[in-house]
Formats: sequence, C-alpha cells, structure tokens
Amino acid sequence: MANQSPEFLAKSTSIGFLTKPFKWTFIILLVTAILFFSSVTIQTYFGQDDLLKSELIRTQEIFAQSSTAELPFHIAVIRWIYDGLYLVVFKLSGIEPLINGQQNDALSSGFAGILENFAAELSILNDTLKIIAIRIGNIMAFIPLLIIMVCSAVFDGFMKRKIRQQNAARESAAIYHRAKFWRSGIIWTTVFIYLSMPFSIDPIILLLPVVLLSIAGFFQAKYLKKYL
Repeated sequence: MANQSPEFLAKSTSIGFLTKPFKWTFIILLVTAILFFSSVTIQTYFGQDDLLKSELIRTQEIFAQSSTAELPFHIAVIRWIYDGLYLVVFKLSGIEPLINGQQNDALSSGFAGILENFAAELSILNDTLKIIAIRIGNIMAFIPLLIIMVCSAVFDGFMKRKIRQQNAARESAAIYHRAKFWRSGIIWTTVFIYLSMPFSIDPIILLLPVVLLSIAGFFQAKYLKKYL
C-alpha cells in the first residue's frame, strides 16, 4: 500500500479538528435524548402514585430554604427546567388545554378526541416532567461540592505525581486510563439511574458519585505521565 502524503494527512487532521465539535455535540444530544425518554417511560409506567409528593418532601428535607426572599440556585434551576419541558411537550404541541380539561380548537376533533381518552396519562406525564426537573435541580445543587472535592483531589494527585517524578517511580498509564474510563461511567450511570428511578430516592445518595469522581480525579492526576 502506498504511503499517504503529508498533505493528505494534514487535510484529514484539519477536517477532523473542524468536525469534532459537531460530533461531540451530536453525541451529547443523543445521550440526553435517550436519558430523557427513558426517564419519562420508566417513571410513567412504573412510578409510584405519590412519587412527586415524596420527591418534594425529600428535597425539602435536604435543601432547607433560607429565610431570604431570594430562591436558592437549584430551586430556580428546577423551575427553569420544568418551564422549558412544559413549553416543548405541552404548549408547542398544542395539547396544553387538554391538561386543563379544555377543548383546543387548533386540534382536529378526531385527534383531540383521541388525546382526551389519555387525559390521565397526560397528567402523569406532567408529573413526570416535574420529577425530572426536581432531580436535575438536586444534581445541580451538588455541583459546587463536586467542584471543591474534585479540585482538592486533583491538587493532591498532582502533589503525588511530583513526588513520583522526584523519586523516579514507575509509570502506570493503565491506572490513569482506567480512572478516566470510570469517571465517564460514573457520570452517565449516576444521571441515568437517578433520573429513571421509578421510586423516591434520597438526594443525599448523590454524595456517593461525588466521592467516587473525586477518587477518580485523584488517580488521574497522580498517574498522569511524569514527563509531558
């Protein structure tokens, strides 16, 4: 096989560099869509009747609202997310009046009649959107703690790496790549399981992935190449 010319390799590299952001954007959107629809499906068909009430109680127990008039950040996030989901699912689709038991003239009579037969399911879907918004807000509430713990763990890992450099310790790229693999796995697995749980779960459980991500960050920093 003939060797590829440097010009061809340069063009391929530049094209790959330009298309990589679009590739990652598509992957993120695809994964987000899968997470959302799986969460809606599981909670709609397997969720508890009082799941929304239980989620609200658990969230209020963990995140007590301050006496100030200003809402906490994660509560504002919950409202923004629910308003966005409600806009897309109900308002833009034109089925919002059916949630309130009204007839929508914009819909054909046949289609409206079909949807009216699923009024209970639409109400469950509305509650499911609220649950998803609450859980995303709970995840956002732990982001500051995650940043603090991961930064501390990475700083400690870099100190260990510096010691390895001075002592000429052995390289361990396998540990670095495994920690990198587990980091992504922990993030997506946590988000998928937490958003899809058909029963109420205490938000304090989110401390577990926070700790695991800190450990993964520590090992990534510690076993980064000694000489770059």
